[in-house]
Amino acid sequence: MREYKHGRSRKQQKIDRDQAYDEEEAHVDDKARERFLRKPYKVDDVAGYMAKKYDIKKEVEP
Repeated sequence: MREYKHGRSRKQQKIDRDQAYDEEEAHVDDKARERFLRKPYKVDDVAGYMAKKYDIKKEVEP
């Protein structure tokens, strides 16, 4: 196995990086979580939206 900076393999570097991200994620503020979550966009008529966006009026009849 090939050794890299500080005598750690790429696999060990990845494990360390993933553990650091997990620790950061555990310390997230509740207000930040609320701001991050949002309701999904509401789409009523996909065919109508596509017709309007690409100016296709003959092919789509509401």
